[in-house]
Amino acid sequence: VMDHNALGASISGAGPSVFAWFESRAAADAAAPAVQAGFTAAGFDSQAWVSPIASPAARLLG
Repeated sequence: VMDHNALGASISGAGPSVFAWFESRAAADAAAPAVQAGFTAAGFDSQAWVSPIASPAARLLG
């Protein structure tokens, strides 16, 4: 994922999920097929989902 311009990536604590943040929807859309190809090459099935981050963004209160 990081080789495809992700800003950061992590894994789910409760299941077999990998997720990443990208600067734009276009960057995420471009990375998804390449990341899936990597999983396929390693012998794993995968699904890719591109979704916006819910708003409003985090902010400092007080």
